[in-house]
Amino acid sequence: MRPIITALLTVLALCAVTLPTASAQEPPPPPEQEHRTREERERFQDRLRLMRMIALTEALELDEATAAKLFPYLREGDEAQGVVQEQIREHRQALKAMAEQEVFEDKAIDEHIRAIGKAEQAMSGLRSEQVEGLKRILTPEQRLKFLLTRAHLERELREALREHSRGERRERRDERGRGERGRDGRDDD
Repeated sequence: MRPIITALLTVLALCAVTLPTASAQEPPPPPEQEHRTREERERFQDRLRLMRMIALTEALELDEATAAKLFPYLREGDEAQGVVQEQIREHRQALKAMAEQEVFEDKAIDEHIRAIGKAEQAMSGLRSEQVEGLKRILTPEQRLKFLLTRAHLERELREALREHSRGERRERRDERGRGERGRDGRDDD
């Protein structure tokens, strides 16, 4: 059962990361653009939720009635966590912009760092509340399996994303190398 989940997670994660743009009329974002659009992030999150639903349904051996309670409950938690995650992302982007522009204002940097810390604490609290609320929906055995499955899914996703990023970096490096060479294969001077 575990190899099936692992394979499914890897395929879905890679599909989610390499999503095409929403409309065929819109050109894809340039390769140097590192940040995905809000729409792409939302589609990515939807695919992650689907992966989680499949994995949890299998791992927890959910019946229809329990699944009908669990997944809307998790979605509510996801939405609250998404708001906090967006705050974290915005502060990190602000810090990155400051670093790129070489603007090192102590007060501004500290404000962003404090805001990230507070948001991470809020995220931790939301996750704890979500797990606590599972008592109303799942049996003790299912709660244990939920925690183990969630940790496994997060590890698998991190690894798939890491591999995807490595591949993208390798492609960019290869493209830069090809761009530095002339058509005859020799370096341009």
